[in-house]
Amino acid sequence: MKNGSSSVRISKSEAAEASLIIAQASGAQASDAQASAKQTFVNEASLMSPKAPVTQSAQAAQTAATKQVKTKTTCFKVKFLQEALDKSCTSNPNPAICRIATIAHLDRSEFKTARLRHPTGYITMMVHPSWDTISRDITSKNVWESEQTNFIRSALELLPGAGLLDVGSQLGAYSLHAAQMGRQVVAIDAFYQNSIRLFASVTANGFQDRMRVYWNALGLKSNGKMNIALPSTCNTGGGGPASKGDTRISDFIDVRTASLDEIAVGDGCFSGVSELVVKVDMEAQEWLVKATGAKVFKRFKVSVIMMEWIGTKMHHSDIAPDIIEFYNSHGLLPHNLVGTRLVRLGEDFKSWPWDVFWATKEFAAKKV
Repeated sequence: MKNGSSSVRISKSEAAEASLIIAQASGAQASDAQASAKQTFVNEASLMSPKAPVTQSAQAAQTAATKQVKTKTTCFKVKFLQEALDKSCTSNPNPAICRIATIAHLDRSEFKTARLRHPTGYITMMVHPSWDTISRDITSKNVWESEQTNFIRSALELLPGAGLLDVGSQLGAYSLHAAQMGRQVVAIDAFYQNSIRLFASVTANGFQDRMRVYWNALGLKSNGKMNIALPSTCNTGGGGPASKGDTRISDFIDVRTASLDEIAVGDGCFSGVSELVVKVDMEAQEWLVKATGAKVFKRFKVSVIMMEWIGTKMHHSDIAPDIIEFYNSHGLLPHNLVGTRLVRLGEDFKSWPWDVFWATKEFAAKKV
């Protein structure tokens, strides 16, 4: 998401890395093949005959390619073992699901405390060190994406009793706002460093009775395994799926894949809740909500979805029409947020803004 208070956009280098991550997300076999091909290219380049004419530009390109393959992102000083992280998950008959239940056994020395402002006070929030963009903004300004979080709070106020489904929760600014309002919340994030901090925030504020934190990646395969790579800038909001052949990964922690239906419906979430507000921010993987969440839209009335659209527009324009048709079939139409108002978007999805707000006509009428 872009930051409503001080727009945070990915750099050109992050965009290039994101493109690589998206390409790898199409499948582990393809990713391994790509990584192998890149390594082969570098090896072959290094074996070029010294008699062959090599221009300075060619040498520079060769050096750059070699550096790209060898680059590794090391962001966190505190490292965790797979076994220790898996012990954080509560026992579940479905092995694909990891609902965080305890972090008492984990080293929390790198957790930083911040305060997230809400209309009547502050929420205690555990964040990353100051090199992280999101954490730095929250620590210095006590807000994150203020325009959008205000929208989510407003939506929940307009829908008494609705819960929040936060897919790609990151450090949980949206989720914590909803929990502070007394709503039931399900927060899902694939990056363990985010999930364990969010669970610490939940316990620090006493939100355990209304909020669940899941350390899972959405995927078509139940109980598959995935690694998450961060961009070289260590932007924890810009990570994405990668194979173990990806040299940017600084640790090889497996996150379990599960469908949205397995978590939000199959795990007994949202007891007594019939309506949901949904927020989706998955770094171009937002299509997985449609692909793995059909039961969610049958089980609950979904009146509004806040979705990051830029990744779909840039990397998945071929399936964008199917995504649009899916939401339309559930009465959800695309809008832009202008101030506090929802303004209907046109047919050209490639011209749509960074974030798209899918809303029913009934809900949009309240926000126009």
